[in-house]
Amino acid sequence: MPAVTQRVRVQTLIIDTIRAANFHEIKYNDDHTPIEIDILTADVVPPASVKSNEIQSIFEPDTAYGDGWRTKRSGWTFEALVEFDVEVTLERFERAMMQTPLKLAPDAANGLEAVIIAMTQTNVSHPVTQQPETGTQVRFVFEVISRN
Repeated sequence: MPAVTQRVRVQTLIIDTIRAANFHEIKYNDDHTPIEIDILTADVVPPASVKSNEIQSIFEPDTAYGDGWRTKRSGWTFEALVEFDVEVTLERFERAMMQTPLKLAPDAANGLEAVIIAMTQTNVSHPVTQQPETGTQVRFVFEVISRN
């Protein structure tokens, strides 16, 4: 039995990446139009909460064995539920994830393969304009892809 599981490695990388990301508060003028921000100099807003877990696994026959009784994972999906105390922009994080997906190197000692973790979806709920008692809530969806 491995000392470390692939699931824990994936969850930890997703959570750590989101916690280290730069999110910026969206502010509004009195007429409810957004104020342009400079994301290079604006204050970074950390998430109030970050949770991640697997939500789906898909399996298919592994034809390498020929008998049709063995299967292999052909899809593995994780979600991250993130909450902020204020309204934030997700654009910088989404661009980073589109340009460079997350990667885990193989862990030979525990028999774990290398994987790529690609963000495939964002579901977001922003507060009503200028409602400071609520913040952005987001669900990021990631697909784990074998690199072997």
